[in-house]
Amino acid sequence: MSDSSTENQRTLVRALIREIAVLSKALPHTTVRLGHEHDKIPVVFSRWILEWETPWHTFVERIDALFAEDCRDDKGRLHHIRRGPHGMELVADYLEMLVPAELETMPADLMLSKLTRIRDELEFLVNNLPQLGDSPPKPVEVGRSRQEADIRLAKEKASRDISRKEYEKKQMEWRAVHQRKIHAEEVRTAIYKLRAQAKPAAPARLAREGPETEAQSHWHKPIGRAGYWLFECRYCGSTYPSVRDPECNSFAEEHPQPCLRKLSDHMETCDFFRFGAVTISRSSIV
Repeated sequence: MSDSSTENQRTLVRALIREIAVLSKALPHTTVRLGHEHDKIPVVFSRWILEWETPWHTFVERIDALFAEDCRDDKGRLHHIRRGPHGMELVADYLEMLVPAELETMPADLMLSKLTRIRDELEFLVNNLPQLGDSPPKPVEVGRSRQEADIRLAKEKASRDISRKEYEKKQMEWRAVHQRKIHAEEVRTAIYKLRAQAKPAAPARLAREGPETEAQSHWHKPIGRAGYWLFECRYCGSTYPSVRDPECNSFAEEHPQPCLRKLSDHMETCDFFRFGAVTISRSSIV
């Protein structure tokens, strides 16, 4: 796929995220249940993210658990959708917090498919407000005057007009809040850049590798992966991930150095010492 096509798809992804955020705040209270902290959405989003997980892995696990095709009820609706801060507003906040650097690592075509499914469902719930939220007009009872029937129909129409106006009012309020959020984010970004420019360069000694400790000599030099360092035992092949600062090109540049206690603890259980080399003293390992 060409770069221009991929960039177009990422633009569509960002537009879908904005649409989902707007529609999430406009869900009608007459047809969509208010979310609670023990509903499916907050339960899925409260799962602890493991340090080795990529943003794409987290995205797929959350979205598929809530909005996959097998999450539809017998009427074809996505039955986990709820309104409010414990519902779709929580999902929208998560999507809006995905930074461009994370979005660029995700397959845009697959994201489009998943986000379009959510957007279409929200549009259905919002745009079908009069049909879903209001009862159909009752037939005129025998003996009831035409004037009374006209009054009842006028009240029903007024109720639908009020619901639509409330929806449009919520949209306007959300746009104002969203603009303030964008402004606040721009201010935070500017402050972050200024702090990064003012941050003194790390001393040269931090980038130099000192003599290896006994625990470090037991492991191969760490390999940099997306979001973590991967250590591999020289003797039994066991691996251990450690969180990585994305600005560091080598483990020696990490400051402060991550805790490596698990590397030392592994030496007590390593198969090399337990079975393969019981006669070799640990101090002889280089």
